[in-house]
Amino acid sequence: GAWAEPLPACLAPLAAVAARYLGGAPDQALVNAYETGGGIDPHGDGPLYEPAAVVVSLESSARLDFHHRGKRRAAVLLRPRSLVAFSGDAYEAWAHGVPAATEDEVDALVGNLAAAGAVVGDVVPRAATRLSITFRRLKRVARRLDAVDLSLLSESDRLELERRKSWWTRSIAEKAPKKALESKTPEVSPDSVVRSI
Repeated sequence: GAWAEPLPACLAPLAAVAARYLGGAPDQALVNAYETGGGIDPHGDGPLYEPAAVVVSLESSARLDFHHRGKRRAAVLLRPRSLVAFSGDAYEAWAHGVPAATEDEVDALVGNLAAAGAVVGDVVPRAATRLSITFRRLKRVARRLDAVDLSLLSESDRLELERRKSWWTRSIAEKAPKKALESKTPEVSPDSVVRSI
């Protein structure tokens, strides 16, 4: 699921890399562990997300297949410590999945043969466990403004946060009783409020 806090600090280095492909800092990360022979059926990620995803594969190779109109049409061989980013039609119109298997056959649909160090006909065994970390950006997400790591945000996201903080400060100042405004410690601060981005 998604949470309204920044991603865990242990994901920050990977999130910074993913941000380059997502058009800004990811605000959602899904970590899955697949045991030997495990996979995930072809699926789409749905309309809650911006139309892009970055998948980091750890510990094992696996073949990520792309399906269109119910037929496998393309694939990428994921190697341990590799990253694949996809967007546009590959995200919105095609389904993606990893077949349940203990090894993957490399065929002519695999589009990254050279980068993966593979040739058509290779059979690539899977390790006992594969970790998959998928980074995405929610179309609308609530964030605690005081908890956002500004270094992970794009310039436009940083400007939007500042705009919203400024708006919140003005809004509270206009509505707050005079007594609260004179207090040295405000009852409500813009950094303690969850706002929708």
